[in-house]
Amino acid sequence: MPPLLDISVGLSLGALLGMLVGLSGSPVVSSVVTGIVALLAGLFGLSEKITSGLTSATARRLIAFALAALVVTPLAVYVRTHDWLASSVSLQRAKLIEMGVTDKKEQLEVLRFINFGILPPGASAVPKDSPSAGVVTSRQGVLFQAPGNFCTSFLRLLDASPNDILTLFDQQSPEMRSIADMIRRLPEDQRKSALDFGRIFLCGVS
Repeated sequence: MPPLLDISVGLSLGALLGMLVGLSGSPVVSSVVTGIVALLAGLFGLSEKITSGLTSATARRLIAFALAALVVTPLAVYVRTHDWLASSVSLQRAKLIEMGVTDKKEQLEVLRFINFGILPPGASAVPKDSPSAGVVTSRQGVLFQAPGNFCTSFLRLLDASPNDILTLFDQQSPEMRSIADMIRRLPEDQRKSALDFGRIFLCGVS
């Protein structure tokens, strides 16, 4: 294999592993990383039966892999901790306005809850053991936290009609049924926008 191709392979795999490790906070991804690392032994030509030491091709791949992982992992952590892949506050505010929430104080309260989990004055937190707790607190994407059954079904209905999606709400807790009733009271042309924002507010997926 040409030296440049050896280096390219190492850099690609190192970048892939760095992205997975840096962007993810979910234990599910650890099994994927373990599988990738297990495959690296064969790709890099590492084996317990080898006694003659590393070949020059293997050394190139390993060095490129390590350098890429060292650079990409902290960059991916920075991207995750600074929410570069999340919807911007201005976009979230625009969706709120599209839903009919024009009062700036109400917008601020919703945005504080979405981004920092700060409850509005007079609001109470959902009990930890409540059936809806996983729905309300699950505001991260798939890489960060596996969504609950509700969010999984909600995201599968991405292209469904508002009525079909609201039927899913009706099958959940009283709080979710109350949300469905509020959305039904909106003008028909605003229901889809409300449900689109609900994916961010309830499941953390835009």
